[in-house]
Amino acid sequence: MDLVGNQLMGSFLDDSSLKYFAQNNSEEMFSTKFDKDFETKLVNLYLENDQLMGILMHDEGVKKVLRDNMRHVVYRIFRMAEKAGVL
Repeated sequence: MDLVGNQLMGSFLDDSSLKYFAQNNSEEMFSTKFDKDFETKLVNLYLENDQLMGILMHDEGVKKVLRDNMRHVVYRIFRMAEKAGVL
C-alpha cells in the first residue's frame, strides 16, 4: 500500500492547479476539489499501473532491463547494510 500511497501523493503534490487552489481557498473549499480529484487520480493510477504491468509481463526486453537494474540496486543496498552492520 505504501507504493500506491506514495504514487498517489506524488500526483497530488505535482498538481499545480491543486496547489493554487489550496493557496487561495479555505481547507473546506479545498477538500471539495481534492475529494473530486482523488477519485480521478486513483483511477488514472490504476490504469497507469495496469498498463505498466502488461508491458512488464509481455515485453522480455523491458522485463530484463528492470530485473537487471533492480538486481544491481538490491545487491548494493544489502551489501552496504551488511558493511554498516544493519543486517
